[in-house]
Amino acid sequence: MQAKPASLSISTKIVEMAHQVPTSEPDTITAGDLITWKISHGDYPAGDGWALSYALTSATALISITSSASGDDHLISVAAATSAAWVAGTYAIQGYATNGSARHLVYKGDIKILPDLAAASGGLDNRSHVKKTLDLLEAAMESLATGTMTSTSILGTTYTRKNMVSELIPAIEKYKVFYRQEQDAERIQQGKSPRGVHRIHFMQTR
Repeated sequence: MQAKPASLSISTKIVEMAHQVPTSEPDTITAGDLITWKISHGDYPAGDGWALSYALTSATALISITSSASGDDHLISVAAATSAAWVAGTYAIQGYATNGSARHLVYKGDIKILPDLAAASGGLDNRSHVKKTLDLLEAAMESLATGTMTSTSILGTTYTRKNMVSELIPAIEKYKVFYRQEQDAERIQQGKSPRGVHRIHFMQTR
């Protein structure tokens, strides 16, 4: 008689990794996320009454962020419900250390806010300004070439069949370069090589 297989008891453990709070300002954040980072400024410790704040500005929006004291460090914590209302785009960001009437600029740069795709109720046009312009230029090229329209105006410039070669095609090539630069910057942020750049790995031989 064939022996019955021994029953197996499988236990699965789910280990939650503690959230690691970044210790520098992020380059990219996502609307709808909990946004946190902690900054240490030796010259402006929170324990001496210094506070840290940030101003993010774009062509259409202004965002203000303030810190709370964490010992001598400055803790930034923005609730997901708050960041959900932020408009996606690239912002200029400045950080200020303040204490009473004293204020010092301690950080400046750019920060990109990504859209919350989970909150999108319908189609979401996530193209950058460069990609939208490139798509418009290429669509204009096709329409002019096929005769479906005689002229079009894009970003204040009028294109016709007569200036397709002299103006429209160079504009398309220029925006293709801009778009490749955007793609390369995103790939670098993700830890990848820019398109067209290949890492070479050398193997040691014995």
